[in-house]
This record gives sequence, C-alpha cells and structure tokens, in this order.
Amino acid sequence: MLPGRLKIRSRHKPGGGFTLIELLVVIAIIAVLLAILLPALRLSRAAGKRVACQGNLKQLAYAWGMYLDHYDGRFYQGVNANFYYGGWKGLMDFSPRPLNRFTGLEGTLEDEKQAKVFCCPADNGGFPDSPREKAFTLLGTSYLTNVFLIGQNKFNPYNIQTGAIDSSINKLIKNLRISQVTASPAHLLLLGDQGWYNQWAPMSPTEEATWEQQCRPYAEWHVKPRCYNIAFMDGHTAFVKIRRSYYVTDDYAVVPFKELFGLAYKMQSGLP
Repeated sequence: MLPGRLKIRSRHKPGGGFTLIELLVVIAIIAVLLAILLPALRLSRAAGKRVACQGNLKQLAYAWGMYLDHYDGRFYQGVNANFYYGGWKGLMDFSPRPLNRFTGLEGTLEDEKQAKVFCCPADNGGFPDSPREKAFTLLGTSYLTNVFLIGQNKFNPYNIQTGAIDSSINKLIKNLRISQVTASPAHLLLLGDQGWYNQWAPMSPTEEATWEQQCRPYAEWHVKPRCYNIAFMDGHTAFVKIRRSYYVTDDYAVVPFKELFGLAYKMQSGLP
C-alpha cells in the first residue's frame, strides 16, 4: 500500500441480493400498482369499444338514410324486421337483410366476417332466449332498430299500463313513411345495442324478473348499468340511459309522433 492512501472497504455483503423483507416490499408495491392500473386499463378498453360501436352505428344510420331515399321514404317493416334488417344470416338464419346493399354488402351473408359493421366489439349477448350467446352470432347483428319505425307492422301491447299508447301508435305506423314522422330527428331513436330494446320494452312482472336476473348482466356491453349506445334519426350517436316503458324522455323518444308525447307522459307518470 502506498503511503497516505486509505483502504476503502465495501459495505455490501458478499454475494449481494435482496433480503426476504426487501423482496416482500417489492412484491407489495407491484401488487398495489396493478390494483390501481388494471381498473383504469379495463375502463380504457371499454371506452375504446364504445367509440368503435358508435362508429358502426353512425354508418348504419347513414345506410338507413340511403335506404329511405331509395324506397321513397318508406320504412322497412315485417315480422322481426328489427332483427333481420341487415348483417349476416346468424344462427337463426333470418333473411333477407335489405340494408346490406346500402352498406356495400350484398344479400344474405353466409360469413359473419363480411358483416363487421353490424358487430359491436363489446357484444356480450343478453338476448332473452340465449343470454350468453353474442347477439351478432345469434341474430346476425349486434344492433336492434326501433320497432315503431323498422319492425313489425303492429306492436303488441304488453300490459294495461301501456296499452293506450301502443294502440295509438299502431293506428299510425302501418306502411309508415318518413314524411309521417313528426318527432324531432335528433330526439328519435333509430337503432342501438341489442339490449336497449329489452331494457325498454314493457314486460309482465315475471318477464321482467327473468330479464333482470338472466339477461341484463350480459346485455349491458359498455359497463354502465342500463346505458346503451344509440343512433338517432338525424345520424348522431349517444350513450343513453334507457328506462323501462318510457316512450319519451329528455334524452330520447321511441314513439315517432310528437302529437302522442302528451299521452306518453301521462302514461309514464303512473309507472313505478
């Protein structure tokens, strides 16, 4: 050793490495970080799917506009038309899917990969007969239309509470044309996530209990309870809370005739 030079000893233990306590602390920190980040990541993914779903609905609303122009303003109607208006044939093999040609597709599609615009990326099922089967797989589309615009020629009243307005609407919707619609296009619901219809539709107490227990947990694809992506008649989309048997709210109207809004509000005032 040279004179005046000090020998510096290492403070580290031979072999280095973590103690058991240090390792447990690191694991605990990682666990805390994961607990904080994972919910945020799930919400971020859900938000991305919701945005993609709204993009699909915008395209379908635009396609319905072209359909109405082509057919002199007449809405498509028929039994279960709110299911089989477009998309691939699905497991139920519905046809003829008239909207397909206005989305750049042709006829009844055999392959679901051809009908991506009809598929919500968050589709998790919720259809009453098969709640765990994706709506897109079962019906050929993830989206159901407003039955008073694109659906059967007459809507069957479910109960005495809503019978008056159902009957009044039925008198007006046969062979319905866009020129007959008096509700604001920006307020009038056109189509949306499959679950919106069953969340809204009047039901008997037994049917509602079944829906709540077996179907709604799967039908709410975008996390927030009773909220669904909706496309409106003017083409804009929104994430909307749907209320059971409410035909008119500040956020949407299911009934296409403004002159019946008063009757709807009167009926709704007596609902639970």
